[in-house]
Amino acid sequence: MLNSGKWLVRSSDIKSSLDGLNLAFDSDVVMLEVVEGSGTLTEAYQIDDSSPLLLNPIGSWTVRHNLNVSKVDMWEKRSNLHGLTLTGTILDVSLS
Repeated sequence: MLNSGKWLVRSSDIKSSLDGLNLAFDSDVVMLEVVEGSGTLTEAYQIDDSSPLLLNPIGSWTVRHNLNVSKVDMWEKRSNLHGLTLTGTILDVSLS
């Protein structure tokens, strides 16, 4: 599972570039797709190993308007877990 470091990947076909990779929920992978002098920045991640690849546009770049990137925090953008059920355990530990 790819989850360490920051990745910027330039590609003409985002989905095929990431095909077969498992991208962790906390992965920092940004795809740059350039077409005719302008670019689109898209973050890529998965909720878990069995979920589909999720792609969120986060910015754009043009020669005329420079770089325009969303200022919304990564965790706020990823707040929808698309129905994933979380399980947890609480331990009652006395420190005496």
